[in-house]
Amino acid sequence: MCPETKEHSKIKEKVLEKLRELYGAGLEEYPHGGQINDVYIITPNQRSIFIENIWTSTPGNFQRDLNIMHRSPADVKILIVNPKIIKDKKLRREFEKTRMSEIDRGISVSNMIDGLKILKDDKFLDEEFPKIVKELMNESLSNISVSPKSMLLGGSWQDQSLFKVHNRTGEIYYQICVKLIFDAPNVSTKDVQVEIVNPKREFKIKNEKIELCADVVRYDVRDDAGNDAILLSIGSLDPKETLSFVLVKKSLSSSDVLFPTKVILSVIGFSHEPTKMMAKKGKVGFQFRMYESVTLKSISVKLRRVPKAI
Repeated sequence: MCPETKEHSKIKEKVLEKLRELYGAGLEEYPHGGQINDVYIITPNQRSIFIENIWTSTPGNFQRDLNIMHRSPADVKILIVNPKIIKDKKLRREFEKTRMSEIDRGISVSNMIDGLKILKDDKFLDEEFPKIVKELMNESLSNISVSPKSMLLGGSWQDQSLFKVHNRTGEIYYQICVKLIFDAPNVSTKDVQVEIVNPKREFKIKNEKIELCADVVRYDVRDDAGNDAILLSIGSLDPKETLSFVLVKKSLSSSDVLFPTKVILSVIGFSHEPTKMMAKKGKVGFQFRMYESVTLKSISVKLRRVPKAI
């Protein structure tokens, strides 16, 4: 392992200062995932940004740091390098191979960023660098998406209210949280059912007991903006999987035709790591992330897989 250069140390310091200004919490030399990360940032909605800075341009050192980047579980990965590395055709090829592999896994990875621009160009650090990070963050969120982004529901909701949550990557994603805001004064979330379309008919036998997989949790909440909303926390989505839902209003009235309900849908968070199982006094529970500060009104569980007739 090569000793740290002055340039390497200064780049870490400047990048950390800028990203803390933009996103809040972060550290240099942060131990995570069994390795030390040059800079690691956690955003307020629990998204993670990994920054690796490579200044020593030997092939061995470059490959070692690429391996560190590849092993990181972060959502967004940024590589800042000595400009000599950018000019080295072989090292560029090794980076592109790693970057392609990461993108195929659904990870957003920057192009190699010239470290001299971080050191000497204040305009780049203040304007261009934040744009790069923001674009990567937006790109990362597009790997898990919901469609449509909004619905206008009137009359019979069930005929119009189909929405889908997509995993467009080749990796399993966990703890996907979809937010539904109901923009209508005559609709309360407690009057809305969320049904899974075509749940899998299956069961598992464990210790002579049928084991059900209940991995979609519904939270009825009020967010910080005062919106009544439903959060759907999906335990996992397999590679290329799409999960479909419909909304059903428990009772319909003439006002539902005259004043349609607008529903705004968004994915507000997900993770590369599965939720933790907790066991206490013979009971088992699962911990789900909320991703936003909300006031919780109620919780319910949806069965994504239901038992077949035996």
